[in-house]
Amino acid sequence: MFKWSKEITPSQVEQLLRTQKDLHKAKIIFDSASAEYSNGVRYDHTTFGLVISKLVSTSEFRPAEDMFNRMREGKCRIAEEIFLSICRGNGCVRMPLYAIRIFHKMNDFRCKPTDKSYIIVFAILVEENQ
Repeated sequence: MFKWSKEITPSQVEQLLRTQKDLHKAKIIFDSASAEYSNGVRYDHTTFGLVISKLVSTSEFRPAEDMFNRMREGKCRIAEEIFLSICRGNGCVRMPLYAIRIFHKMNDFRCKPTDKSYIIVFAILVEENQ
C-alpha cells in the first residue's frame, strides 16, 4: 500500500500516475489515494482520463469502461476526449463494433459528440472495411 501525506490533491496523484510505467502500480496508486481518507480524493476528468488512457494502451477496455461508472458516481465531467481514447484504442486492436458501442454511450453520459467524434469513428470503420 502507498503512504500518503496529510493532504492529497488530484494533481499529486496525476503526477505519480504520469511517471508510473507499470499499469498495476498505477491502479494501486489511483485506488489507494481515493481510499486513504473517509471522503477520498475528488478526482477530476484529467486524472480519470490519465488512468483510462493507461488502461486502453494495454488493451484493458472493460476496466477502462468501469472508470466511466466511477466518474459518473463521482459526478465528474466526462470529456469527449476520454471516450475517443477508448474508441481509438479499440480501432487499433481491430474492434470497430466495440468502438461504436462506446461512441453510443456518450449520450448516456451527457457528452454530446462533436464532428471530431464522428470523424474518428468513421475512420475506424473505414479502416476495418465496415
